Amino acid sequence: MKKYFFWLSIGVLMLHGMTGCNKEVIPENIQVADRMTLDQLVNADDKNGVSSIDFTTLGPWTSSLTPSGVSSWISYSPKSGKTAGEYSVSITLQTNTTGKDREANINIVCEGETITINVKQKATAKDGSTYNSKVPSGVYVAGSEKSKAVLWTNNGMQKLGNSSNNSYARSVFVSGSDVYVSGYESNAQNEYFAILWKNGTAQYLTNGPYLASANAVYVSGNDVYVAGYESNGSRGVAKLWKNGVAQNLSDGTHTALTYAVFVSGEDAYVAGCEFNEQDNAVAKVWKNRVAQNLSVSSSEQAEALSVFVSGSDVYVAGYERNAQGKDVAALWKNGIVQYLTNGTNMARAHSIYVLGNDIYVAGREVNTQDKAVAKLWKNGTAQNLSDGTDYAEAESIFVSGSDVFVTVNDGGILFSKAKLWHNGKAQFLGTDFSALTSSQAKSVFVVK
Repeated sequence: MKKYFFWLSIGVLMLHGMTGCNKEVIPENIQVADRMTLDQLVNADDKNGVSSIDFTTLGPWTSSLTPSGVSSWISYSPKSGKTAGEYSVSITLQTNTTGKDREANINIVCEGETITINVKQKATAKDGSTYNSKVPSGVYVAGSEKSKAVLWTNNGMQKLGNSSNNSYARSVFVSGSDVYVSGYESNAQNEYFAILWKNGTAQYLTNGPYLASANAVYVSGNDVYVAGYESNGSRGVAKLWKNGVAQNLSDGTHTALTYAVFVSGEDAYVAGCEFNEQDNAVAKVWKNRVAQNLSVSSSEQAEALSVFVSGSDVYVAGYERNAQGKDVAALWKNGIVQYLTNGTNMARAHSIYVLGNDIYVAGREVNTQDKAVAKLWKNGTAQNLSDGTDYAEAESIFVSGSDVFVTVNDGGILFSKAKLWHNGKAQFLGTDFSALTSSQAKSVFVVK
C-alpha cells in the first residue's frame, strides 16, 4: 500500500510539473490590454503595424529591437518610459523589397520582466504583388524611375539617360543580341530631344530646340524604324525615322502625333492622330506614309495608340470620345471599329497584341469611384489588373505562347509605381518605393 501511494504521489507531481511547464507566464509588471497585438503579420507594402500595442507598467521601462540590422526597415515609438503608467507603442515600416519574408522583435522590459512584440512582414503586397527589379529571363521592360529612362532586364534595372538631364523611355525592341529603346530627353534649357538607345548607347534623332519624342521602335532585318514627332515651333509634325533618317507623315499645318509602329514585310504601319480644323484629334494609321482616318466624327476626340499586323489584317487600339464627353476604348480591325467599353465611364485602349485567333488589348477604364482600373481584354472580355482603389493603367502587352506580359502603372497619377503583370501575378519593378517617388513601365518585349 505504501508503495502504491508513493508511485501515485510521484505521478501527481509529474503531472503537475508538466502542466506547469506549458502554462504561459503573464508578466505582472507589464500588463497588455490585448495580447493578440503582440503578434503582427503585415504586408510588404504596409507602412504601419496592424495596430498599436497598448500596455500598462508598474515602473519605468526600456526596450530593444532584435535581431541586429532590422532597424533599417522597422521603427517604433516610444522606446522607453520613465515612470509607471499607460503607454501605446506604434510601429512604422519600410516597404519590403527583398523578395523574402522578414521578421523583427520589439522587446519591452520592466522590473526584470519582458514582453515581446513579434512583427512578420511578408514578401508580397496586399494585392499579391512582389517586389523585384529583375524581370524573368528574356523579358525587357522600358520605362522611367525618378525622371530617368531605365531598362529592366533579368540583370535588374539599367539607367539609360544622361545623369544630369531628365529622360523617359517609351518603347523597347530586341533583335538578336541588340536591345533598342526609344524615348526622349530634356536639358536645362527645356529642350526636348527624340532619342534612340542601342545597347545603352544614345543616338539623338533630333537636335532641338523644339519639343520632340521617339515614342516607338521596331526592327525589321537591318532596318530600324522609330515613330514619334517633332515640333516645327508651333505644331507637332508626325515623324517616322528609318535608320536615323526622318520622314514627315504630316505637313505641319495641324498638330500630328504618332505613338506606335509595326513593320510587316515591306510595309510600315504607324498609329497616331492629327488635329483637324475644329482642333479635335482624328485617329489615323499611316501605311507607307499614306494616312487613313479611323475615327468618323469630326467633332469628337480620337487617337490610335497601338498597331499590330497579323497576316493581311491590321489591328489598331485607341479610343474615341462620345457625345457625352467620355472616352470609349476602341479596337479597329481593317478600319472597322469595335468598342471595348460602353461609354459610361472614361476608358482607353493603349496596346494590342494578336496571337493566332486571340486578340489581346491592354488599357484602362474608370470605375464608379472615379479611379482608373488597369484592364486586359482578351477577345473583348475584360479582366481587371488592379483593384480599383487607386489610379492604374495597363500600358503595353506582349504575348509569348501561353505567357501574357503586361506593364502596369499603379498607385496614382503623380507618383505611380511600375509593375509587370505576368499570367495573373504582378511584381513591382522600381528600386525606390517611397511615397513621393514615381516610376513607369511603358513597354514590354519578350524574346521567344
